[in-house]
Amino acid sequence: MRASASILTALACTRPLVPRMTASIAPEPAVTPAHTTEQRTVRLVPGLSSSDFQHPEDRQASDVFKLLSPVEWAVRRAFSQVEDAIFMENIASGVLVGPTQLPELHQMLLQSCRMLGLETAPDLYIRQSPSPNAYTLAVQGRRPFVVCTTALLDVLEPLEIQAVIAHELGHLKCEHSLAIAMANLVLSPLASVSPLANAALQSNLLRWQRAAELSCDRAALLVVQDV
Repeated sequence: MRASASILTALACTRPLVPRMTASIAPEPAVTPAHTTEQRTVRLVPGLSSSDFQHPEDRQASDVFKLLSPVEWAVRRAFSQVEDAIFMENIASGVLVGPTQLPELHQMLLQSCRMLGLETAPDLYIRQSPSPNAYTLAVQGRRPFVVCTTALLDVLEPLEIQAVIAHELGHLKCEHSLAIAMANLVLSPLASVSPLANAALQSNLLRWQRAAELSCDRAALLVVQDV
């Protein structure tokens, strides 16, 4: 399955956007990947939580961020306009994946959500770009999304694409976007008060972000179950 930039551009011009899917995703004991005709079955882990696959340093950081819960509401409010602006940008220049629009990618998304225990699938957008990339954002929690670029789809095989999608879903499962936003909110005023302390905390933040990426690589492995 290859989704070239020209095909995606044509889809964006000729097909209406599919409404966001909010239906629950029922768990299954085993899932056969939809993007391949091979008889390859992956096993579902019942009751999977983020702590089951988080890197130890990521898990420790998550426990620390729980202490910042009193400022969580303020962080969500502060980032609401930013997240809304990115949402508008996605629907203006991206193709929303759905059952009738790039259905193979849609099946990858649903299967990945099922494997990771996500009850509701986020929006998946394909945006035209010459750079292979994927990212996600969910600070408010009411409009999560994943974006993949056309260049990424062009250079990866189907199973690799699903691994990338699952990696981004791992960020949503672990709520990394919210944690990063909360950390930056705390560190910003510290930079002018104590540069040395700020530098030390920034170093720890970068170390945690590396651990967070490893957590999401584990999430991808749980989904594709292939190296």
